[in-house]
Amino acid sequence: MNLSGPERRFANSSKFRHGDNTSFRIHLDRSGKRFLPGKHDPKTYLDRLDINKVAGKTAVICPANGGLVAEMIHRGSDEVHAFEPRKTFHDGFKGAMAFVDKGDSVVMFHPRWSLARELKGEFSMILWTENFDTCGSPITHLKNVLSMLASDGVLIMEVIHGNHMSPSMNMNRWNPLKEEFKKFIERDCLGFSANEISLGRFDRRVIYKIQPEMIVVVDDGDDMTAMTAEIEDKDDKLMSIFNEPPVVESSTEKMIKDDAPKKSKPRKKAEKKSAKRTKKGLNSKKKAALAKIAKMKRDKQEQEAVSSD
Repeated sequence: MNLSGPERRFANSSKFRHGDNTSFRIHLDRSGKRFLPGKHDPKTYLDRLDINKVAGKTAVICPANGGLVAEMIHRGSDEVHAFEPRKTFHDGFKGAMAFVDKGDSVVMFHPRWSLARELKGEFSMILWTENFDTCGSPITHLKNVLSMLASDGVLIMEVIHGNHMSPSMNMNRWNPLKEEFKKFIERDCLGFSANEISLGRFDRRVIYKIQPEMIVVVDDGDDMTAMTAEIEDKDDKLMSIFNEPPVVESSTEKMIKDDAPKKSKPRKKAEKKSAKRTKKGLNSKKKAALAKIAKMKRDKQEQEAVSSD
């Protein structure tokens, strides 16, 4: 391991929980020759998933001692956010990160789930390999994590499968069937798809790649084509209202405007409410269109499965 005195003392201290079966070793530099102990090698884990180089802002959910956080730094991430609500690992994570050669990269530590809501659309890649089955509110937490992804972002997630069906909002443990997990993503995380990419570290574990669906509408005269085009056209017109550049008024125009009768407050409130209802209606139409596309996709897959049999 080639550790220095302080590093060796920390590795043998009660703060560092390296004996867990799911723990990753922590490479202190890019060479991999200096590392704090752990059961699994993060280099091998990410190589197997073809995650060779990362860039920009990334995140690791429930990183425990921080093995995957260190590896994301060594693979080029400029900024890695670690969300670890389990207090058991707080001291170990902070102590381990003090020995990691971070170069110009930054590590941000978040001890609470709630902070995920403040970082929407910011991450190019998120890793979640632990604690989904026991996090207590799988629907809420997964939706919050997915909301953190950029439009082209990817969530790599390791799931422990069992024989459980669809989850309720709050539960102590959820080990879903494979089919139920995929249905859960399609139904409760609208606009995302889950693809199985590898087996996990133990039996019954599967690693998924979850990302926003690329919706391709083919112009074949189908009603969905017209509906999608109509929604996009209305949405563009609505957004153009908010994005119009400010108009600079001349002194004469301002005098005429000042002399004109002003709108009453009730009328202004009514117009604002009308604009809000219009925007809300367009969002609901978008959701309905996405749901219909997802249903068409499932029906097509079922037909292909029946025909192949």
